[in-house]
Amino acid sequence: MENTISVIVPIYNKEKYLRKCIDSIVNQSYTNLEIILINDGSADASLKICEEYALKDSRIKLISTENRGAARARNTGIEVAKGEYISFIDADDYVENSYFETLVYLMKKYQPDFVECGFERVVEGETYAFPSKQDQIQIMTRKEALIELYGKDDDAHVKTVIMCNKLFKRNLFDNIAYVPGRIIDDETIIYKIINKAEKVVDLKDKLYAYVQSSNSVMRKNFSMKRLDDTIDVYDECINFFKNEPEIQACCIKRAIYFYGELIENIKTSDKIDKRIAFNRVIQKFNEKMKYFENFPHEVKQGVEINSVIESYNANMNGCKVIL
Repeated sequence: MENTISVIVPIYNKEKYLRKCIDSIVNQSYTNLEIILINDGSADASLKICEEYALKDSRIKLISTENRGAARARNTGIEVAKGEYISFIDADDYVENSYFETLVYLMKKYQPDFVECGFERVVEGETYAFPSKQDQIQIMTRKEALIELYGKDDDAHVKTVIMCNKLFKRNLFDNIAYVPGRIIDDETIIYKIINKAEKVVDLKDKLYAYVQSSNSVMRKNFSMKRLDDTIDVYDECINFFKNEPEIQACCIKRAIYFYGELIENIKTSDKIDKRIAFNRVIQKFNEKMKYFENFPHEVKQGVEINSVIESYNANMNGCKVIL
């Protein structure tokens, strides 16, 4: 018998995208799915659309709650999931027709803890034509996957950090949950998931369409909450790997990359105290650089950190007048 996949879809005011998302799931070539739609207090027609699909497809389990945020919605999905595998799909995204069939095949062939595939950023309103599959894979150990997450370029980081282009063994989520209230949420959980994994399969084919919708949380106006969440999650990652200097050094590299990104956001925001925000980022940058300098030479030598430092310093130019 085929393994059951629990597909968790958190939904908040996604009526414009929801039909395309659900259609891409219910029409999969792999049919043994438990489709968990979590309506997170939507004020638009999202609930009505979910109810319509639930009446037509017995595989759909609809849970509707007051608005509690994406993290709690995903945690609810994890709690009720009955499948051997778990997958997340965002309600404004969609997947290639053989998405689950392909990922399950790789699960069975290579026996990893999870499989990830490539994704394509799609501009809202456009339709992505999935290319022919090339079936190129990379098999990674736990350590290699963590270095991919924190120590490589931005494309490698994004592909690894997002949860919605992956198929996980259910037991990876034992005693692990999303942190409610965080604006950035995948970063709070993915390093703990990878830390439990012995083997990861990375499929190069792009089977996931990642729609850049106008009302995405990641696109909302920058705030101190967003700044604090970003700083806090990387403090947590660095502390989590305190006994593994190589991973810690990679975490620091990624933190400094984001400090540079935060500076650009601070410059253009009209909703925060720029002086307070800049000083918080500068304090954290100096703290992490001091930490990095205390690593053994062989650890520092293995991390290409100069490029993110240069980018940070370039972004700091022009901020002196504010400071």
